[in-house]
Amino acid sequence: MLFGELTLCGLLLLPLPPSLCCLCAVGPLQRAQAESAAASADPKSSLKALPVRAYLDQTVVPLLLQGMSELVKVRPDQPVEWLAHYLLNNNPNKAKK
Repeated sequence: MLFGELTLCGLLLLPLPPSLCCLCAVGPLQRAQAESAAASADPKSSLKALPVRAYLDQTVVPLLLQGMSELVKVRPDQPVEWLAHYLLNNNPNKAKK
């Protein structure tokens, strides 16, 4: 995922071109094949078949970006703790009580 000139590399934003990003090591064809194979299997095992980048994009990145957007609006004194609470409280997979 590109953010201007920054590439999401692991969980850090590093100023790297996509070709040097560790998560971009899988080529587009390999990624498409893995995603296609994963789509035909059951949901839990299909996530395990995805390349790292696709797995993060489908499971963590959307909520993380929402949380980071809220974080910069609120600007709490303890941003890591605030973000952790946000992620836990807004987890779409959390069992509803």
